[in-house]
Amino acid sequence: MHKTITHLEMTHPEQLNPKFSPEPAFQVRIPEVQDYRLNRFFYQWVGKDYRWTDRLPWTDEQWQAFAEEPGLQLIIAELKNTPIGYAELKPYGTEYEISMFGLADRYIGMGLGGPFLTGVIQTAWDLGATRVFLNTCDWDHPGALQNYLSRGFQVYRQEHL
Repeated sequence: MHKTITHLEMTHPEQLNPKFSPEPAFQVRIPEVQDYRLNRFFYQWVGKDYRWTDRLPWTDEQWQAFAEEPGLQLIIAELKNTPIGYAELKPYGTEYEISMFGLADRYIGMGLGGPFLTGVIQTAWDLGATRVFLNTCDWDHPGALQNYLSRGFQVYRQEHL
C-alpha cells in the first residue's frame, strides 16, 4: 500500500500560530515521573486506529530504554484531570522532533488538537529548541496535516512510498 510522508518544520518561535482551548479544564503537562509504561499505553491507545505498529513488539526493556533516553519528554493532554492524548518530544542537540502526537479517538473533534499541539510546540521552544520538526502521513488522522500547517509548520519535503 502506498503512502505519502510529509516532513514539516518550524525554525523560529514566532512562526507558532497558537490555538487556545475552548475548554477551560484542558491542560498540557509533562508528568513529574517518566515511566515507560505510560509511553507504551499511550502509543497503543492513541495509535490503534493509525497503524502505529513499529513499537508493538518491543519488550519492557526496549520501552524502558527508549522512554529513559536523556531529554525525551512525554507530554500528556488532559481534560478534567483525565489523560486524553500524548506526545513525545525527542531532542537531537537543540532540535526537537515531535515523534508522536495524538488524541485518543473519543476526544477528536472537540477542538483540542490545536491547543494540544500549541502546548507541545511551546514546550520545545521553552526547552531551547532552535528547530521543531515532525512528519505525518496519509495514514494519520485526516485533520493532522491541516493542524500542523495551521500552527505554523512549513513543509520541507515529501516522500511517496
